Amino acid sequence: MKRIIFCLFLASPLALFAQDLGSLSVEKIMRDPKWMGVSPSNIKWDENSKNIYFNWNPEKLQEDPMYQISSDMHKPLKVSEEITKSLDKGTIIYTKDRTKVLFERKGDLFIKTISTGEEQALTNTLEREANPVFDKNESKVLFQRGDNLFSISISGGKLVQLSNFTRSKKRPESQLSKQDQWLRQDQINEFEIIKKREADRKELEAKNKTNEPKGPKEFYLDERSFMNSLRISPDEKFIAFRIMKRAEGNKNTIVPNYISTTGYTEDISGRTKVGNTLPGYESYLYDIQKDTIYVISTKEIPGIKDLPDYVKEYPKQLEERSQKNEDRKVSINGPFWNSDGSLAVVTV
Repeated sequence: MKRIIFCLFLASPLALFAQDLGSLSVEKIMRDPKWMGVSPSNIKWDENSKNIYFNWNPEKLQEDPMYQISSDMHKPLKVSEEITKSLDKGTIIYTKDRTKVLFERKGDLFIKTISTGEEQALTNTLEREANPVFDKNESKVLFQRGDNLFSISISGGKLVQLSNFTRSKKRPESQLSKQDQWLRQDQINEFEIIKKREADRKELEAKNKTNEPKGPKEFYLDERSFMNSLRISPDEKFIAFRIMKRAEGNKNTIVPNYISTTGYTEDISGRTKVGNTLPGYESYLYDIQKDTIYVISTKEIPGIKDLPDYVKEYPKQLEERSQKNEDRKVSINGPFWNSDGSLAVVTV
């Protein structure tokens, strides 16, 4: 009897609490946060792990201001605009001894000494530098600018381009017809002055080619290709990259917007129809020392030709796809390197 009474006593507050909640309705779900209350968002620690910063709007302002709490001060305190701007940065990368941090702010790269708060600007450009990391010796910073990887020396500021992905295709050399080729060669053979000019031209071309600065191997990206992932190994010997190729023939859904500032009906681009062709992905590995680019093949993966189980319910589709015997279209994520860059794993 005691057990039953005790269980009823424990259950009664829960029942009362459930009754207070009431039923869930569309009106409750669609409540305006301005009068319902807003939870803190964008929560992050500072570099010292002493203060927590977050956006909060208890005063129902137009924008959520930044607040701060710490282990010594539990009451949220609104911070200044200057501190708010200083916290506007991407992912923080610590040095091994955790005395400095590397980060991106508004497209430029900075290194901050935690003990003093002093910041060293590594870049100050109109282009956006992103995804910064330290090299394994922490003497350089590796980062992405546009579609390419770069390194910059922390002490000397020397900038080195590590990849050469370009959308500017070289113009092919004009080809002479067979008749014009024969005529040109005949002129060279018949006239000494033309023969000498041709020899001088070839010598100058060879000299200019020798004096050209050697850079990374060029890789052309066409108008349908987009750099989807770009990673360098810790030893800076390999660059892995993934190209996304936009599918052809797909059409976006057009949604009319009747209320606009212009007074005219405008179009809002929506997603493509379900079932349309998905984009394709190709992964590559660039050997920096050999200046060679390799395609990462998935042909040898076990089960790469297996069909999804649902195809068995559609005999015609099963027959067609079985006859084609195509590899499944997959996307490679990674690679994720070990500390010295000797091994890497990927997910497919």
